[in-house]
Amino acid sequence: MPRVSVRVITQKNAGMSASRNRGIQESDSEFIALIDSDDIWHPQKIMWQIAAFEAHAEHSYCFTEFNSWDGIARSDFLTQPRTGALEPKLTGWVYHEMVLTNWALPSSIIPPLNMPIALVEYV
Repeated sequence: MPRVSVRVITQKNAGMSASRNRGIQESDSEFIALIDSDDIWHPQKIMWQIAAFEAHAEHSYCFTEFNSWDGIARSDFLTQPRTGALEPKLTGWVYHEMVLTNWALPSSIIPPLNMPIALVEYV
């Protein structure tokens, strides 16, 4: 299992994008994982995504399925079977799929740190 460390960075409130960009700039990790205050991750989410990268090094980033949460706990959240299988329709060049519907939320994606990303907040 990969080593996971957490470091708290404090700054004046400048919005979500500024916070994320600062975290990315400060990171010395190979990967970046973004989690928001209203997200709940499966305890093995990151481990599964890192394993997917190791198995498919040709991929630029990895994302997971997500469920919208209405505040009511799902009793099967931790026990649902998960295969880790790749969805062929969502593998490779996926721009045409992303244009139609964005199914890769920031908290479901783990990009490598060297992948050029910029988070922009639109007001």
